[in-house]
Amino acid sequence: MANSRIDFSASFTQDSDEVQEMFCEVCDKHDKQYVPAEGFCEECFEYLCETCLKYHRVYKKSHTIKDKDNMPQDFCLEKCSVHQDELVKFYCQACKKFACTECKTRDHGNCGMVGHLPALVPGIENSQEVKELNENLDELMKDLGNTEKHVNINMKYVTSQETKILDTVMKKKKEILSVFEKHHKDIIQNFEKKKEETFQKLEEEKKEKIEKLQDNQRKLEKLLNDEENEIKKKIEIIKRDDMKIVQAITEETSKMKIKLKAISTELVHHQNTDQRCQLYVAMKKGQEIIEQLKPDIDKQCKDNSIHYYKVKCKAFEQNATNLQDFHKFFTYKEIHESEVPRTASYYTDIKFTCHSFSSLCLLTKDCLLITEFDSCKLIIFKDLSVSNSSYDTIH
Repeated sequence: MANSRIDFSASFTQDSDEVQEMFCEVCDKHDKQYVPAEGFCEECFEYLCETCLKYHRVYKKSHTIKDKDNMPQDFCLEKCSVHQDELVKFYCQACKKFACTECKTRDHGNCGMVGHLPALVPGIENSQEVKELNENLDELMKDLGNTEKHVNINMKYVTSQETKILDTVMKKKKEILSVFEKHHKDIIQNFEKKKEETFQKLEEEKKEKIEKLQDNQRKLEKLLNDEENEIKKKIEIIKRDDMKIVQAITEETSKMKIKLKAISTELVHHQNTDQRCQLYVAMKKGQEIIEQLKPDIDKQCKDNSIHYYKVKCKAFEQNATNLQDFHKFFTYKEIHESEVPRTASYYTDIKFTCHSFSSLCLLTKDCLLITEFDSCKLIIFKDLSVSNSSYDTIH
């Protein structure tokens, strides 16, 4: 899976694809007009145009005004979800919520940990918090990739398992019928030999025996067909349930990947456009989404389980007169995943030379253990799904 981690040191040196200029909040709120801001009031936390600044200085003489060159440049243009005409300007560390001026007064008056966004965001692009957010995104994307890989493996196994079991049943069915037919022929041949001595008597006996054998054969075929159909229905139900599970996990995994990619894309966009306040907002929202997704991802991993089973055939004796003893030729049994035969692929371009070994053990689907006899050591290949798999050596 590709690494989607953001390089902050590089992103802020790129040309911005979106030039932003702060506007007068008073003109925007009351007149719905866009007028470039020429200053900033530190008490009101408002950007003002030249006209509004003139009146502000008259009616708010005690307020501190910063001109256009000194006013905060890290502004946030996101609207408050509660007050549609207000901009998001603050972040409450205690409540972990963003707030406009009205929300700050109404909901966070006693919090004591409310900060103005431009004062919080300097250096945010290189902060440990953004770094950890990107690391969490990478880890969750990796987990989803592993889940997808194992879902694909399970989907293939669901189909192959059905094919293998049905092939086994069909082959055993043919073998049983072949044994039965051979025995039938042997009986007929035996009566043919005796027919010459007592033709009339044996002819009648032969007819009776053939009819009985044919009746028994029909019964046997019916028994085998009934059992074959029963096994088909059973594994079809299991297959349908397994496919529902893996398909549902695949759909949920895709949805979660889309959410995580959206977070990562938004982070990169705000970094590349020097939008630190927007980056801060996106970072906090991304953290909330990741915390919400983690239990769901863990649940997908736990739910990613299918049924495993096998069918055995009872040995069939040639005595065709004892069909009543063969009510069940096949036994169906569900098994644990650990009982499923596993194989490991060895890639010739793995940089490893083993002169002699005493045994191999496939610890998991992707982990292979080799015991090397001559040097008395253990070699562990960690990931057999790639040709350049790394390995550890234990003496």
